Amino acid sequence: MKISLIVTTYNRVKEMETLFTTLKDSTFNNFQLIVIDQSDLEVIKELCTKYEKLFEVKYVKASKMSLSKARNLGIDYINGDLIAFPDDDCWYNEEFLEKVNDIFENHRDITAICTGVYDPINNLPYSSIESKKPIVKINSFNAFKYTTSVGIFIRRESIQRFDEDLGLGAKWFGGEDIDYTLNLISKNKNIYYYNDLKVYHLYNPHDVNLDKEFKYTVGYGAVIKKSLKVYGFKTTALLKYSSVLLKFKIYSIIDNNHKLYSTRLSGMKKGFKDYKKLSD
Repeated sequence: MKISLIVTTYNRVKEMETLFTTLKDSTFNNFQLIVIDQSDLEVIKELCTKYEKLFEVKYVKASKMSLSKARNLGIDYINGDLIAFPDDDCWYNEEFLEKVNDIFENHRDITAICTGVYDPINNLPYSSIESKKPIVKINSFNAFKYTTSVGIFIRRESIQRFDEDLGLGAKWFGGEDIDYTLNLISKNKNIYYYNDLKVYHLYNPHDVNLDKEFKYTVGYGAVIKKSLKVYGFKTTALLKYSSVLLKFKIYSIIDNNHKLYSTRLSGMKKGFKDYKKLSD
């Protein structure tokens, strides 16, 4: 099988160099890298030219747009059987793509998988995305825990576009990845989380920006509301909203970093209250 990797970037040269280098060293070489470049400079284009001698690279120059729009643009150029959406500051180990390919080759009933995300430098899993079980079937409730866009791999015949109202640079700043998985689940697609497969991504839990935290949790609240209004996951939405609301309330009182949880609480409540599909 062939894998199409869609990466969008804006002036991140050093990080993109890391991704290119790890792809060069991959034990699996049947892949295509699609680069949606929104940068001001020509450096990313030069990087693509350098590496296109080693593996297939499709370079697309684009104007500044939201993350979801840029990824949707990349979908127009895919020629692989499996599709993924790495960030420009992610990378893989040498055997990662080969293991992903083997899963889809050996399990024809699987539509998509989500992988773990791990920071090897700080030796930390990304946020709460980790399981004690090696494989977990994803449903409308645990999708909120196990989904992150950089870890999604999906069969081409089931490919769908991201909701352009959600994600970095959009009206609702985050949640596009969870929404992507929920959309598949609403269509009764089989999705599994593989804990032992890790996408590498720098993660520092102490590097907190309250403005970003607020925006991301607004998106999180909006996706919970969308799961109720659009996908009909009534029980899931109410349980998820109530449980996270309670968690944020408790931590905003007892945790030393109470401002962080107060901010998250406010953001999620706003997103849940205000969400409305922009096309409505």
